Amino acid sequence: MNGRETNHAVEYWLKFFSGELPFESVVIDFLCKRQCLQALINSDVPSTQQLAIAQKLLDELLTIPLESLPSLLAQVGCFEAVSAASIPQFSNFASALVYLPKLLNESMKSMTHMEVGYALHQACTSDTAAKKYGENHAKLAIACGLAVGTKIEGFAGVRISLLGSAYCKFSAEEKLSILARLCYRIPIIQKAALSKDKNASVEESLLALSPSTRNRRRRNVYELLAYALNE
Repeated sequence: MNGRETNHAVEYWLKFFSGELPFESVVIDFLCKRQCLQALINSDVPSTQQLAIAQKLLDELLTIPLESLPSLLAQVGCFEAVSAASIPQFSNFASALVYLPKLLNESMKSMTHMEVGYALHQACTSDTAAKKYGENHAKLAIACGLAVGTKIEGFAGVRISLLGSAYCKFSAEEKLSILARLCYRIPIIQKAALSKDKNASVEESLLALSPSTRNRRRRNVYELLAYALNE
């Protein structure tokens, strides 16, 4: 994001915070990734106000009925292309979207994928296994907007996002409702939820993967889709 785009994004979020923009359109812009909340981090906006903006976004997100999100996204033409890299794979939903954000928010430090793996699953049998476990769960948190990717001495890592810090302040029940809505930021979930034949949409998108990888990720995709659809 260049300087001009960053300034535009900062102005956008300040207008949202002051009530100048309709909240529903802002929520849709966020889910469609048309506006970057993270742009506030490197701005002159005080950190307390940044967090307040992120919290307001989540508050407004919760006011939109879950069942109305597919039609709202369809109305604005929110169709992000599905790529092999964007199809999620994880072992534990809560590890990626509850425990990892909490861990990152409490430390306020970046962690490598290997560090994440050992922190979330101490039974990892090797550094390679820990790195893969950490990478898969970090990617899911990033896809939902709760974390951002980073580099630590050349190694891929992850840190808490502005949205993730705000999310950590909500109750456990509220977090679950937020997560169901944040699943709509994941391209394969978004595409399937907006399709008449959801199973056919998922299976078509999974063709971007090799047969073995397809089998591993299929269960994860259907789990997230059911969660997003409240099924």
